[in-house]
Amino acid sequence: MSVATKRPNIRPATKRPNIRPARSLRSDQARAKARSLRSDRTIVPLGRYVATKHASRSVAT
Repeated sequence: MSVATKRPNIRPATKRPNIRPARSLRSDQARAKARSLRSDRTIVPLGRYVATKHASRSVAT
């Protein structure tokens, strides 16, 4: 008669899913504001000059 030994059910170690590290709310807000400021500017090249439309005024540099 042979005695069967039972092994405990061991699951293999798995990698953690690729989770984005948590960022603070403040840094998320800062990124959103910077994105908004960048999208508000429109730069149009005009020969040697660059016209930058900023809010309701235009500035030639």
